[in-house]
Amino acid sequence: MFLKILLANPDHSERKRIRKFLKTENWTVDEVGVGSAVKKQLKSGKYDAVVLDLMFADQTGFAVIKQIRAIDRAIPVIVTSPVDVIYDRINAIMEGADDFLVFGFGSAELIARLKAASLRKTVVASGAERLACGKLELDLSNLTVWCCGQKIALSKKEFQILAELMKNPNRPVSRGSLVRAIWGMDEEDFFSNTVDVHIRYLRKKIDEAFPGSENAIQTVRGVGYRIAG
Repeated sequence: MFLKILLANPDHSERKRIRKFLKTENWTVDEVGVGSAVKKQLKSGKYDAVVLDLMFADQTGFAVIKQIRAIDRAIPVIVTSPVDVIYDRINAIMEGADDFLVFGFGSAELIARLKAASLRKTVVASGAERLACGKLELDLSNLTVWCCGQKIALSKKEFQILAELMKNPNRPVSRGSLVRAIWGMDEEDFFSNTVDVHIRYLRKKIDEAFPGSENAIQTVRGVGYRIAG
């Protein structure tokens, strides 16, 4: 697998360390040291993934993630941070990051997570399948969702969760299955309420916006969630 990576980190020594990791795979690496340069770089070139630090002087990494998602909803974003703070992890993932690594991580871990995130993107982007459940329609080829014939704007993670549920109509999908399929992690290593928060946002965008679609996503107590087919 060949990847072109955008490495965004204000610390020159840490950029050098990460670049060395990525070069072992013969990947192409472009670097920026300020948050404001990420948006410009993404618009000027095509990248397969972003390795993004949270600690920029000009703006927060969370703001940069939001800018990335406004440009490209599917590109994998691996966040790195010098500190392991649970709220930073949660906020990064809620803004649309695919993964979170704390400084001290090794080359094998970073490369494995980049490959896993890129494979998940390829699976979604290359599928031509169109799913339908009740009043919902979902097109995996262009990451588009409709309800009652109207297009719905979803975040990348919301789209992926909805796709997993719609692939299994009328069958409960566990939180653990969603975590493994979308974040590539085991449930015990994950934040317990992250999936629930995304489900709440999905329900708000579907149930509240489209009368008659109430309870499209159902809670299966002790298991996870189910979508009516």
